Amino acid sequence: MRIAHVGVEIVPTGAGAFVGGLVKNVATIGAQQAANGHRVDVFTTDLHGSAGNGAAHAYGRIHRIRTRGRYGSLPFAASFVSRAAREIRRTSEADGLDLLHVHSAYASLGVIGRRLRAVRAPKVFSLYSPNFRMIPGHDHKGGTRRFARRALEAFDAVLVPSDHLRTRAVAAGISTDAIVKLPPALDPSMLRDLPSRDDARRWLDLPAEAPVVLFLGNYSPWKGVEDLLRAMRGVCRRRPEAILLAAWGEPYDWSGNRRDAVLALIRELGLENAVHQVGIVEDVRQVLRACDVLVSPFHCTCKVLDYPLSILEAMACERPVIGTRVGGLPEVLGDGSRGSVVEPQDIEALEGAIDAVLADPREAERLGRHAAHWARASFRPDVIRRDLDALYTRLGSSPPT
Repeated sequence: MRIAHVGVEIVPTGAGAFVGGLVKNVATIGAQQAANGHRVDVFTTDLHGSAGNGAAHAYGRIHRIRTRGRYGSLPFAASFVSRAAREIRRTSEADGLDLLHVHSAYASLGVIGRRLRAVRAPKVFSLYSPNFRMIPGHDHKGGTRRFARRALEAFDAVLVPSDHLRTRAVAAGISTDAIVKLPPALDPSMLRDLPSRDDARRWLDLPAEAPVVLFLGNYSPWKGVEDLLRAMRGVCRRRPEAILLAAWGEPYDWSGNRRDAVLALIRELGLENAVHQVGIVEDVRQVLRACDVLVSPFHCTCKVLDYPLSILEAMACERPVIGTRVGGLPEVLGDGSRGSVVEPQDIEALEGAIDAVLADPREAERLGRHAAHWARASFRPDVIRRDLDALYTRLGSSPPT
């Protein structure tokens, strides 16, 4: 089967890291599909030129779509839709496509389906977050639901990662018959050959016995990094040896980069000696295994994977997680049975949850192992690939819309 995956920046950064849950998920799925005999094409932007137009990678052959405007802007999105549709049509006419699979955190990217009606392959749209805005941007209140329904009506199936997003999609008017729940896939490396805690700490030059709290993500306000910094001020007053391991950064130049504001807050809170910054890391297993707890204090999941992949990765690495009661996080954390859940933007509750984990290492280890058993069983890449194959086959046996 020849499969086309379509999305923005489904390429590694210059350092070789895949950044973001969507990007990692497509790379993992594509590699699984290619390894099982499918021909995989990836139609995507490549702002750093790290993948190379026409180059064959483990997860597919890259079709580089040139864009205009700054990353994340309306001109950027519009030029991607127009030029990607043109390139997909050209490829389909020349070589044929058996399945078209579009991936986005925005329902609005579904408008590309209207430009691809001439492509007679079944069409699948993976909606990663509950963002129903008509234009790029932040939205946690639902957006324009009528537009979301119309944007996605050209697709034979709409994939969502969580029950929460299924409910939101139905409320937006998307047909229940079209909605399929399919969770993200963990990279196979998360299921084997994990570094030891001691080795990971030596690699990162961290003290062997210090309490280490990990933040993994970018500086965006909806990721809650400022909430975590304020909570860490209280934690560090009681535990002066505590460290915030900050595996953060922005892989692309865009107007929402808040790095300077975050660094200014670190200085304002007097946390310069407590924050250990490592930037974007190629292998997240190192930072996950080095920490005592991952803290993900999201305000919402409207621009990220509704089952945040960083949380699933932490679980697979046997680390406890503290998250917030937003989006699909309560499902992932089992409402407390697989991790701690606090209300978003509640600094006091967040601080208390961090203290509780650091105060009881034995319970933290038990919780991490329990979560690992669930994550490794629920997000195996070979199982996700088989489920996708079954969906593709079912759609291919029916006339495409």
